[in-house]
Amino acid sequence: MSNRWIVWLIINLGLIAACCVYSSVTTSFDAAGVSRVLLGITIGVLGLSSALIFPRVSGKTAIFLILGVSLLPRLTLLPTAPSDDVNRYLWEGKLTELGVDPYQDTADAAVFEPYEDEYWAVMNHRDRPTAYPPLAMHAFRLINKLGYSPMSYKVVAMVLDMLLITTLLALLRHHLLPLRWVLFYALSPLVLFSYAAEGHFDILMVFALTVAMLAHSKRWWATCGAAVAIAVGVKIMAAVVAPLLLWRSGKRGWSVAALVLILPIVFYWQSLGSVAHALFLFGSGGSFNGPVHQLLSKTLFGGVKAANLAVAGLYSLCWFFAFWLILKKRLWSSLLVALGSLVVLSPIVHFWYLTWALPFVAVRPKLSWLSLSVTSSLYFLVWHSAATGKGWSLPLWAHLVFWGPFFVFLFLENKSLLTRVKMLPKKSGCGEVTNFSVVIPTYNAGKHLDRVLDDLSAQSLKPNEVILADADSSDGSLDGLESKDLNILILQTKQGRGGQIKAGVEAASGDWVVILHSDVTLPKGSLVHLADALDKNPHTVGGSLGQRFGNESLGLLLIEVMNEFRAVLLSTSFGDQTQFFHRETALQAGVLTDQPLMEDVEMSDRLGGLGDLLYLGKEAEVSARKWTKHGFWKRFFTIIEFCLRYRLLAYSRVKREALSHSFYQRYYKS
Repeated sequence: MSNRWIVWLIINLGLIAACCVYSSVTTSFDAAGVSRVLLGITIGVLGLSSALIFPRVSGKTAIFLILGVSLLPRLTLLPTAPSDDVNRYLWEGKLTELGVDPYQDTADAAVFEPYEDEYWAVMNHRDRPTAYPPLAMHAFRLINKLGYSPMSYKVVAMVLDMLLITTLLALLRHHLLPLRWVLFYALSPLVLFSYAAEGHFDILMVFALTVAMLAHSKRWWATCGAAVAIAVGVKIMAAVVAPLLLWRSGKRGWSVAALVLILPIVFYWQSLGSVAHALFLFGSGGSFNGPVHQLLSKTLFGGVKAANLAVAGLYSLCWFFAFWLILKKRLWSSLLVALGSLVVLSPIVHFWYLTWALPFVAVRPKLSWLSLSVTSSLYFLVWHSAATGKGWSLPLWAHLVFWGPFFVFLFLENKSLLTRVKMLPKKSGCGEVTNFSVVIPTYNAGKHLDRVLDDLSAQSLKPNEVILADADSSDGSLDGLESKDLNILILQTKQGRGGQIKAGVEAASGDWVVILHSDVTLPKGSLVHLADALDKNPHTVGGSLGQRFGNESLGLLLIEVMNEFRAVLLSTSFGDQTQFFHRETALQAGVLTDQPLMEDVEMSDRLGGLGDLLYLGKEAEVSARKWTKHGFWKRFFTIIEFCLRYRLLAYSRVKREALSHSFYQRYYKS
């Protein structure tokens, strides 16, 4: 068993153990939260690690592992005390079954006295009418038939959650993205605690939206319309993404959506006014943990009312930006902006609200949203504050730690937003692939180059040309290349990888360029996979395939994980990860650089400002000789130092160029 397998199993065993402990200490939904915070942070870190260290398997084996490792922690969390929201689900489902209109008054009104029971007695917000639309009431009624108990809701939530994970797997497979990304959702404590542990009904909305996403991708417009209507029918806030998902669905999608949405309302036709009033009343009061709303309420003249108007105006701007994105066929960005900004700008943000956006993040990983899988566990400090007499609120420091990393990463992810928005109209069609040029910078590559070329010859989709940008090799590695079944062009250049790559790309004729190091070998079917992925993700301007070392020592495993973290969550790939990009875009936007070192980081940064970067997880095998030849840890800390200095000290292209030459002299000439 490889080191990757062993480490992955240990991580997941630790995660399951932490879930068991969480279940044992959470004997009531309001249990004091210090231990819950620590366990939640632990589960969050382990869940992210599990996704990044996932074993080298694919196909049915990968699906089996993902579903298995997703189910086990959910089963261990079933004994956890449910949310007090479940009491309302139970009681209102009973009213619906008895034919009693739950919208006619507040839950503590005299008209409901004959129906009071043990769940009504512990229900929250009895002084308010119901917060759920008619379709939700019918769902509660059906779930109650499984047993008039909170466990019925927890089991249904867990089953729907597993179905959602299966749908996400289908979605990732359709877009040819790494299946392991589903673990960003499946092993997040936000999801585990919200559904299997507490039984929140939001899962039906989130599941329906995920089905709608898959249906939209496959152009199943009737299914998309039905799924969108179900999402809106159980949680009215899903209406903000309904037009975005249905915009291109035609009459079929819109008509099915209207039919599914209207049918449940027929049963409450005479109470529509009460339904609308109840939903507005429940959702318009209070303020808790909304990062933007709380800041505005403390700084604006007019307090909470002024903050309400301000966030409403801000959200309107965000929504129209999301709609503009859908006009540009940017579905994922549009959905995340519409639903994500709704959460962030809301006056009240409970931790389970954050799960609304996580399926989108599993398809397009964002470090900002994934950081909340770790920091959001600070939410449980509200119970500690309440238990110690400090009121139901988060301490200021906890509020800052909860949201601070999110906003820092959000800024870094969107610092080039204006540039990307300007480029959007020019980028349609970048995904069309007619041919590839492979550029290989070489210098005394030895026998490794022969192996690389043989693997290229064996590809089912051969490159249009292979350009060897050679820096005056003297080891005979370029001899005998005429025997290769490839169109090979040898280009003599000055030594320095950035300049070699630039010369090779300028001499290339392909629409897309793949940069391949001379000690990296592509797995079979890599170029076909890349071509299909670019077709499925047409707004891509570049990205990387990924890397694995032939030798799997623990040190090299650490390098693999760190490199994947950078490529997936920081949009910064290294040359060993087999970078690719749209040639014309790179030339027109000045993506290429003469830097002798850190040229891969620089090109990633420049490409990231132009459009989407795609990480395919089709890992090429990299020789470990440069890590074992000169001392692993010396090389490791040198590269860490270079990356940090390059990121933190280089504020201009001139400065980055100077640092690159300095690093090159130290790295190769010392």
